[in-house]
Amino acid sequence: MAFPTSPTNGLTAVVNGITYVYSSTYGTWTIVPASGNIAINTDTFIGDGTTTAFTMSYAPKDANNVVVNINGVIQLLDAYTVTVDSTTITFSSPPTVNAKINTIVFKSGAVSANSGGGGSGTDAWVRTQANNAYDTANSAGSFANGAFTAANSATTTATSGASFANGAFLAANSATTTATSGASFANGAFTQANTATTTATSGASFANAAFTKANNALPLTGGTISGDVSVTGNLTIVGYNVFANTGSVWIKDNIITLNAAIDQASAPAFNAGVEVDRGSSANTYLLWNESTGKWTFTDNSSNYFNMADAARLDSSYAAANSGASFANGAFLAANAAYAQANSAASFANSAFITANSTTRAQSMTMGILFGA
Repeated sequence: MAFPTSPTNGLTAVVNGITYVYSSTYGTWTIVPASGNIAINTDTFIGDGTTTAFTMSYAPKDANNVVVNINGVIQLLDAYTVTVDSTTITFSSPPTVNAKINTIVFKSGAVSANSGGGGSGTDAWVRTQANNAYDTANSAGSFANGAFTAANSATTTATSGASFANGAFLAANSATTTATSGASFANGAFTQANTATTTATSGASFANAAFTKANNALPLTGGTISGDVSVTGNLTIVGYNVFANTGSVWIKDNIITLNAAIDQASAPAFNAGVEVDRGSSANTYLLWNESTGKWTFTDNSSNYFNMADAARLDSSYAAANSGASFANGAFLAANAAYAQANSAASFANSAFITANSTTRAQSMTMGILFGA
């Protein structure tokens, strides 16, 4: 059944098993709620980034009786499609991976027939009910005015006038009751609006705190910290390289442990040590060699030499002592040779002097003999 094309104020119509009442003031059809509390049905789904159609556990009687939120955000009507008496809800775009989807289906008269679908259906219904109560009160006033006219008409039968007056009185009482009920609904709507305002304020506070925290947080994908950082607990870095581009590195611990990731129940299998980066020249190393069980060093990254241990130092000391003994013997021998050389030089000098003296005497004798 479809809605009447020319409805009058207060006219009711049943469409798809749901009763509606028409308001000429606002030009809307409003669902007449069933007695008691409004019944709802909720479902929760998780998005996977591809699925657009989900199956609800209850088929709505009106598409406007469905409220949908994703991750707490109410969705507009153009974000999804719901078919009356069908449990399938289809989104225009697939919800993102791990998105939490909540659907709420109002089973009895919670949303106006021309509701926008993006706000609170209960608020819209309460406001409409209050407006209907106002219209009913005006209608009752019209009936009372008619009763007053009938009572003043002398030609009208007194019984008929009393009947109209009594009907007007009953209608007025009914209008008063309806108006009181409408005021109660309006008050409830006002309280709910205040609660919504408080919730929105609280949500804004949480959102602001989250925004501040997000601005001050280091992204999970990495980033740059421009100021000083102080870590009061332990710092564990899981990565392949740690590069400290600093002028000085200060470490309080007086022992630096290398190869610390080794299983303490396993035998060592890798060398460990310190490397010096020398740019274009070959790097140098101070390395503990696990295969020989000795400290080694290199000045060209190719040839490694064992560092002196106790046995090697003792051998070098003994060799040095032996060399010193030989050197001392050589020194004594050299001194003896020097003394002998001095003695030979003395003998040679004496012979030279003697030879000179003999030659001069011979020369004088020859001069005397030959008259020279």
